[in-house]
Parts: sequence; structure tokens; C-alpha cells
Amino acid sequence: MGFLTPWFLGGLALLAVPLLIHLTRRDRATPVPFPSLMFVRRVPQPSTARHRLRDLPLLLLRALALALLAFAFARPLLDRARAAVAAPVGGRELVLLLDRSASMASPDRWSRAQAAARRALDAIGPRDRVTVVYFDGAPTVAAPAGNMVAARTAVDTARAGAGSTRYAPALALASRLLANSALPRREAQVISDFQRAGWRDAPEARLPAGASLTWVDVGGDAAPDVGVVGVDLRREEGANGATVLHVAARLVTNGGAARTVPVSLAIGGRATRSVRANVTPGQPAIVTFDSIPLPAGWSTAAVSVPSDAHPANDRHHFVAAREQALRVLLVDGPSRREDAGLYLRRALGVGASSPFRVDVVNRDALRAGDLAGHGLVVLHDAPLRGAVGRALAEHVRNGAGLLVALGETSAPEAWEPALGALLPGAPGPVVDRTEAGGARLASTERGHPVFAPFADTHSGDLTAPRVLRRRGLRLASDAQVLARFDDGAPALAERAEGQGRVVVWTSTLDDWWTDVALQPVFVPFVHQLAAHTARYAPSPASYVVGQSVDPARLPGLTGSEWVAQAPSGRRVRLGGAGAASVLALDEAGVHQLRATSAAPGSGIPLAANADAAESDVARIEPAAMAAAVVDSARTGAQAAIAPPIETRAEREARQGFWWWFLAGALLLLAGETLLSNRRAPIAR
Repeated sequence: MGFLTPWFLGGLALLAVPLLIHLTRRDRATPVPFPSLMFVRRVPQPSTARHRLRDLPLLLLRALALALLAFAFARPLLDRARAAVAAPVGGRELVLLLDRSASMASPDRWSRAQAAARRALDAIGPRDRVTVVYFDGAPTVAAPAGNMVAARTAVDTARAGAGSTRYAPALALASRLLANSALPRREAQVISDFQRAGWRDAPEARLPAGASLTWVDVGGDAAPDVGVVGVDLRREEGANGATVLHVAARLVTNGGAARTVPVSLAIGGRATRSVRANVTPGQPAIVTFDSIPLPAGWSTAAVSVPSDAHPANDRHHFVAAREQALRVLLVDGPSRREDAGLYLRRALGVGASSPFRVDVVNRDALRAGDLAGHGLVVLHDAPLRGAVGRALAEHVRNGAGLLVALGETSAPEAWEPALGALLPGAPGPVVDRTEAGGARLASTERGHPVFAPFADTHSGDLTAPRVLRRRGLRLASDAQVLARFDDGAPALAERAEGQGRVVVWTSTLDDWWTDVALQPVFVPFVHQLAAHTARYAPSPASYVVGQSVDPARLPGLTGSEWVAQAPSGRRVRLGGAGAASVLALDEAGVHQLRATSAAPGSGIPLAANADAAESDVARIEPAAMAAAVVDSARTGAQAAIAPPIETRAEREARQGFWWWFLAGALLLLAGETLLSNRRAPIAR
């Protein structure tokens, strides 16, 4: 027998009340008037009645009624689960999986999860072992087996974060821990809200033979919630060369009635725009703000809604910069055709917010100083010699990209040796395929970044362009061929040199030797070529918590060693000996990343938010997850799905003993009333 609210048992002290009443009660003599008392002797009246109990049945009825009332308010229950666990049937290996994802950040939900974890630890017997594991996107062993002090500390200090829910990796870790245990009973217990978005059936998540899965579902009915799940940004050139930013935010709500909520936009921590949005359950809402002028450099911003039961999606952080474009230097060769680089220049400039800024120069007018600030140099049938060729070779080694299109003037002897040594192969003689109807691409590296966008059906036919003339390419030993023609000759090859990259296309990128510039695939193909060659990956407006970022691939960030500061103020060193090479974004908010040699406050900001899937309230039944994890057919019929772990409150609500205690107290009070009325002295 246990009690849900044992402090009400303090009401048993009220049993002293009827006892005091009975002990202090005294009988009073009824005065009888006489004409004269002069001949009557005064006789003292004994007062011993206050020192002994009278009407013992009435006292017992009153005391028992008060005791039953105290027991009713203490909410008694039969704690069979704890008694069963404590039974000496052999040791138990328990892996306690505590969900700390963003969907668990509701204070009520998290407090229930911690209370359930503490109950699980209270039930650990002297022969048992427990391992506490936190999980969100990835699991972490917070307390190893055999250390109860560490286990209780891990539960007490745990906090819900902003990570995504992923059950399979956590169950896979539990499976490995249980498989290594020699104890006769093995159990994994999941404490979670059981979001459907986080469940993926995976073979590695199966528990070993003989192991069981229990669970504590702390989800319950989802409270109405409005969340910001994303923003769309569009830059636009304003007057006098200024850049303005247009922001559109996406809102979702999971329940309740349709309503209007305020939505605010803050730039640099200061609210600048505010609108009201109509949100309807099950229908995403789009909120647009007035355009905002962007200052130079990076700007941090956030779209927020009023705080509610699910705080993880009440604020969406993002960053924006006025200039993130890749500067491209397009070098035209001495062609007889006017504006030979027209197609390339137009292709790189397509789009209202093209990521490329193209400067065009003729080969004969190119100077070494023109290379500065350009992350990509395109030599369109423009071989270089002399000092400018050597300067370009050094520019590539320092991290720039070089894209070369071979053409009529790109003979082997036309190249500066220092620059020609960087190419993935030595240019050969011209090959004319006109009489055969032209060559076509026959094989490409579909998984390569240049060709990945064309892997899906209807994404563009790279075999459509015809190449009437091309140059041969004698490949270097460390060159990688990305595409070949139908005769097996290299069409596209690349080679890394220092911190830069060189890519060679063995024909022209116009309508002179090929019709590739006239095909629909030309623009996306050129964009992929330019971005890959320059290693260009512009920082997105925001990341998802749990993603990793390689500082070496971020534009505008220099150096080889960096310092990252999380929103909480925690600092991490990256690069160098003994340090991580990538930054794990494990907190929601704005992270600051800079080179160790740079001054504090410089560098670039990186915004991270909880996964939009954490706002999805759809749930998976824990029993369905258990049925997938505990596969009796695979494990030899030894495994079993254990019943869910009830909380003591759930167990007490199901048993309902307090009704019987209250009913008994009411009956006794009714009986006490009848008995006291019968025994009351009758006034004469």
C-alpha cells in the first residue's frame, strides 16, 4: 500500500480533537429553586467526570471517520509495480532512454519526464544496473551502468534542448548495451512524447533476444501551439545601390480555434516590423513584412510569436548579408567572333538574386591585379602566358577556382608552363566530329556535385547537346574524369591544386564548337560548374539544430583555426591539433564563428533552429514501436513486449480506493450524528 499525497496523513493528528472533547466534557447539575436554604447543608459536588472517557462508541466513531477522511485525501494505491520489481528474481539490466528533443521543451511535459525517470531509478534493486541515455538526433550516454549517483545526477540535471527526435539511433545504442549484458533480465525503457516524425523502423534498432521494451508516454493531449517553422528571403537592389531584404515567414498551428496572433521581426535584437496573422489549424500561414534595408556585413534577425506551451518554435533565427555573391572573372580569348563570352555571362547572371557577380576582361587586357577578390576565374579559350599566367597559378593555389573551356587558340604551346601544370591534363589536338553528327555525353559521374541535380527524371537531358569539335586531353595521373563522350574521350575533368581546384571542359561553352549553350540544361550546368570549381557554398539563412558546418567551406571566413561561440556563451576551438574540424550546431540561436587570429566580434554568424518536424503533433503508438523493436520471430520467441510503465498517479486513478475511504467516512459521520442525538441529555 502506498499513498499518492502522503502529506495528508498529517490529518490523523485531528484524532486528538474528539479525545479532548470527551476528556474535557463535564456534567452540570441542574439547579432546583427552594424557598430557603438556611437549613440545608452545603455538600461539595465531585468533578471527576473530566478525567475519564465516557461514550466510548461515540468516540471511536468520530476518530475512525476522521482517520478515513485523512486516508481518502492521501489517495491510497496498491504499488504492485514497485513490489514486483523489488522481488528477488535476479538482476536486471536497464537502459533508460530519456527524450530531450525540442518537442519535450514544454515545462509540464519535461517535468513529467524527469519524474518518470526518477521513479525508474527508485525501482532499481541491489542486483540491478542502469544506464541513463539522453537522446534527440543522436544518443549520448549520460551515466554508465553501475553508478547510481551519476544516474540520479544525470536525471536531475538533464534539460530539454532544441534537437530533432530520432528513436532508431537511441534504440540501436540500447540494443548494443543490452547485448553485452550477462544479467538474466534486460530491458530498455523509453520516456518520450512519441512523435511520429522521429520514428523510422531500422534493423539496427531491434533489441536482442530476451530483451523487453517498456515505455512512459508523457505526451498527452497537445496544447494549442503557434510556431514559426521557416523564413524565405529575397534580396533586391534598391535605389543608389542599396540592398533591401524581403522577409516572408511560415507559421503553423496544431489545434484550437482559428485566431489572430501578433508576429514580429527583429533585426540585430531590435524589433523593426510587426504584423498580425490569421492562423487556422492544419493550414500553414504565410506572413510578409515590409522591405528592410540591409547594412554592410552580416545582420542577425528573428521572427517570433508570443510564447506558448511549445517554446522551441516560438522564435526563428536567421542571418542575412548584403553581399554573399561569388565574384567571377570571365577572360575571353582572341576570338574572331565579337563577344564570345556572351552566353557564359548571361548564364551566370540569370535569376533575380544570382549568386554570381561577373566581371569580363579580354585576355590581352588582363593584368595580375585584376585577379584579386575573384573566387573563380573562367578562361574561355583564353590560354595565358607570362607573368599573368604565373600570377593566376598562385591565385589558384591560394584557394581560387579555375574553369577552363578549351577552344581554337588553346593549343599546348599557348600555355604558361606554371599554369599548364595545374590543368588536369595537357591539351591535345583538335578532334572534328562534324561528319559523324557530333559527339554526345555518354557517361557522367551522377553522384558528383556537378551532375547531382540532373540525376532525377525530367531534371534535364545532358545527352542532348552535340559537340562538333573538341580538343584531346592527355590526363594527369591524379586527374578525375567527371564525364566522357560516346567515343570514350574525356569531356570534363578536374584536379585539386593547393587550396584551389581546376576544372577543364574540352570544348567551348558557346555556340561555336557545340550547341550546348542553346540547350535548356546550359544555365543549371554552368551554375553547378562554377559553384563546384570555386568551392562556393553560400551560408544559408539558417541551419537545423544537429547539423555540422565545416568552417573551411564558408565564404568570407579565413584561416585554418577558428573559435566558435554558442548562444549560451560556450566556446569551442576548431581546426588545429586535437580539435574538431567541424562545428556541431547543438543549440538554438545565433552562433558566432571567427578565425583565432581575428578580433572578437568579427567573423560570421550562423543561425540554428529546431527542426520544423518538431512542431508536428502526430504521434506513434508506443505499442506499435515496441512491436517493431521486439521482433519475436527474429529473436526466437524469447523477447516480449512489456506493458507500459504506469505513473503512480495513473495507477491510483485506475484503482480509485479513495472513494471507498470517503464513503466509509461519510457513513461513520452519519452514524455518529444519530448516536450522539440519542445520547444527548433531554432538557427538562
